[in-house]
Amino acid sequence: MESRESTSANDAEKEDESFESELCWCVEQLQLGIKNKRPSKDQVEKATKMIRLLKSEKTAKARKRQIMRTTFGDYRKKMAAEARQNASQVRQETKIVAVTSEKAKASLFLKPKSEEVFMSTGARGIEDDTWHFRKSENNFEFSFPEPD
Repeated sequence: MESRESTSANDAEKEDESFESELCWCVEQLQLGIKNKRPSKDQVEKATKMIRLLKSEKTAKARKRQIMRTTFGDYRKKMAAEARQNASQVRQETKIVAVTSEKAKASLFLKPKSEEVFMSTGARGIEDDTWHFRKSENNFEFSFPEPD
């Protein structure tokens, strides 16, 4: 009996997550429509009202689904098509190139310099043979008590 309860709780959690992603997608589409397309004043008002209703916590889930369905039709299919399109676009943009042994041998790795030379003038990383470290005239020593 407990397994049925945990399964139903799992299903409810998955349903809530999918509903939230669907809701976010619909709100995003409405916002993109307002931003990218050239809507009339009336269309902007309607879209803004729908966004407000979809974002509201007081609006019932069924009402939100109704708004999403009437605005976008089968929004789940559209979401899936957009996901496929994005995935194929990523695959097209990503190119995997095999490295041959000749290219690997020709590669050169240079270790970045870990320490920089700081001069009293504030210049950094000057690789000049004329600069040498000068010993200071200050003879500072710690005066810790000697252990007995």
